[in-house]
Amino acid sequence: MRKPRGFYDKDKHQIDCLIEFISGKMKTTKKNQTAMGEVIGMQQASFGSRLRAGNFNYIQLVKIFSELNATDEDILKLMKP
Repeated sequence: MRKPRGFYDKDKHQIDCLIEFISGKMKTTKKNQTAMGEVIGMQQASFGSRLRAGNFNYIQLVKIFSELNATDEDILKLMKP
């Protein structure tokens, strides 16, 4: 089924914001995908593919936010439905 013109996919937008936030924080804190993968216990390639898809579970997100020194306000903004 085709989406109507002007359709706003809120879930996709939320995932895109999460990806953009993590990528931006990685640049500002000078962390690479290898270092972030080690934090959550996976290889760089796996972390990179999960980052592109925005596919992290709750425990992984907690570790990522902690490593990137995310503020409570940042987390609330990203997780707000």
